[in-house]
Amino acid sequence: MQIHEPTRILTNVQFWVRVNFEADGHPEIRRACFYWFADGPYCVDVKEVEYGSFAYFDVPLDARYGSSVLQCYVEYLRDEKIERSNAVACRVNVVNPSQPLPAIRR
Repeated sequence: MQIHEPTRILTNVQFWVRVNFEADGHPEIRRACFYWFADGPYCVDVKEVEYGSFAYFDVPLDARYGSSVLQCYVEYLRDEKIERSNAVACRVNVVNPSQPLPAIRR
């Protein structure tokens, strides 16, 4: 899981998450569900999926509750049943808009 522009995530502002995956064939991914440190799930419909050797999809998500661990699993269709994937996690640093953004070192 990758966060687009991870140094610019603001509380209660939408940001984009890329979920990379490996799968046999082309699973029909329906939703991506997220937990903010055990709060959730917050599920988002997956509209477009890129398949191939680097399979992924991008979804928007609202930043919540300051810095936290963000977990994600997906729901996909297999044998006419909705299945749930393994979960992945990453640390997300969310800043309050009234606080200055952290300096970016080059």
